[in-house]
Amino acid sequence: MSPAKALAPAQIKAATPVFAALGDETRLRLVVRLCAEGPESIARLSEGTQLTRQAITKHLTVLARAGIVRDRRIGRERVWKLEGERIAEAREYLETGERLAIDNRAWMDVVGARSLLARIARHDDQLVVSERLARSAIDTAETQGLRGSATGGFAILEHGATLVRVGRYLEGHALLAEGLVPLRALGEPLAVVEGLLPLAEALRQLGRRREARRALEEADALLASMVDPGYLRVVRAAMEPATGGREAPVNRELSARELEVLRLMATGRSKREVAKELVVSYNTIHSHYRSIYRKLEVGSKEAAIDRAQATGLVDDDVASSFWPDESPG
Repeated sequence: MSPAKALAPAQIKAATPVFAALGDETRLRLVVRLCAEGPESIARLSEGTQLTRQAITKHLTVLARAGIVRDRRIGRERVWKLEGERIAEAREYLETGERLAIDNRAWMDVVGARSLLARIARHDDQLVVSERLARSAIDTAETQGLRGSATGGFAILEHGATLVRVGRYLEGHALLAEGLVPLRALGEPLAVVEGLLPLAEALRQLGRRREARRALEEADALLASMVDPGYLRVVRAAMEPATGGREAPVNRELSARELEVLRLMATGRSKREVAKELVVSYNTIHSHYRSIYRKLEVGSKEAAIDRAQATGLVDDDVASSFWPDESPG
């Protein structure tokens, strides 16, 4: 008999209030925020939402009855914090649910459970565990023909978000872009925003400033249309505006010759035209391009120009002939 089937009925009954409390989207977001930011007052928890303090208090009361949070008074304020033991218990039962789903070959539930466990691990900064769980969820979705489903998309987003957290921006970008496809098609705005925010960060780090701005603009439009985006509005507020200023300089400096090549590249010249301009061979220019891409941490000419503009290496008007309509060509 598997550990999942050996679970006592009394244990399942004891866990029921936890899952009932976390079954509400707003309460789940409050838990995620307390997990990410630590103890908060009701005033702080209501910031960035369209909920009143009274509504926040009611949700916290439900969570407190389930033993998930508790409050204490500091001066005139009540500060709320998570009860770690109950959250650990919820994780344990989620793992049990995963095993039960495997036993019953309920593959959609397996993918969903592993994805949620990956999210919990990510919020706990257990990024290696998060990546392993998300990869396992995707593998199951792939094997069972669920990769293109909403649940599969959720698993892919979780993996992509974790990769962005650990600095693997190219891989993270590819996964996030893939995961957003089914979620957009099914009209899942909350999940779409959760994918767009790390996608924008990946694009920004890759130097693709215009695409990052478009991702943030899409996220902003979706957030504005929601009655209660909850913690997502707080996460978005912590990021740079869709129309931000200069980015931080690149870590590795370009040589004088590489800067010269980059500025000619930004005017829209081809590699052969740059080689002719500088009176060097095509292979020399090709080597310069590869070095520039490596130092700017990008993978294409367009991304290099975006990154150069964002960091001030190339003036916007220099590249205006390459980006005449603010869209990649």
